[in-house]
Amino acid sequence: METGNHVAQLGDRNKRRKHAEAFRDRMSEALAGDPSWGLILLRDGKHEQQLHSWLNGFPASATRGIGLVDLSIIREWKVAGKQHPLSRVRIWSLDKNHLAGYERKPG
Repeated sequence: METGNHVAQLGDRNKRRKHAEAFRDRMSEALAGDPSWGLILLRDGKHEQQLHSWLNGFPASATRGIGLVDLSIIREWKVAGKQHPLSRVRIWSLDKNHLAGYERKPG
């Protein structure tokens, strides 16, 4: 996942997109069981499905400079907001770039 953050920080927007797509493709191959790749993760279906969702959104987020870890946090913030509609849901982070301002008020 941290590699995805490094890809998202590449200086050239086109290179970010190109390498993010390649990263997504390699990770998808690993998730599919391609013997060329070794991947250690929880094999419980839910986590794999979640990771696939993050990977599918990664090229677009990387193009904007948002790494895979930040994307996963933002996606989980959205899920928490739906699960707790009567609660304030926010991302508490010292990150002033990609995670700032994610707050949903109750109701």
